[in-house]
Amino acid sequence: MNWRVHVTVQARVDMHKAVLWYEEQQPNLGERFAQELERHFVILSERPLSGRRVKANIRRLSMDRFPYVLFCTYDAEAGMVDVLVICHTSRNPKTWQDRIL
Repeated sequence: MNWRVHVTVQARVDMHKAVLWYEEQQPNLGERFAQELERHFVILSERPLSGRRVKANIRRLSMDRFPYVLFCTYDAEAGMVDVLVICHTSRNPKTWQDRIL
């Protein structure tokens, strides 16, 4: 059974900003970043407990080709994964901790 993956509004903003930034750096790099994110959403739908546990039901999943992480919660009863944060690994942790803790 595949779980549903829901990307929160704030995580979508994170994603959009990153795509725009990468696209400014090199043509099609933003598109490649978006494709890599989609691949990780599929991973989450197939294996919702992927990544390292940060807190009770919060997990951190690192992207393979970009220095970004996804912070997610999961609800086993609903079969749902919520992507709360998509952030660069060098960002100040305070920027995402306030959103998930």
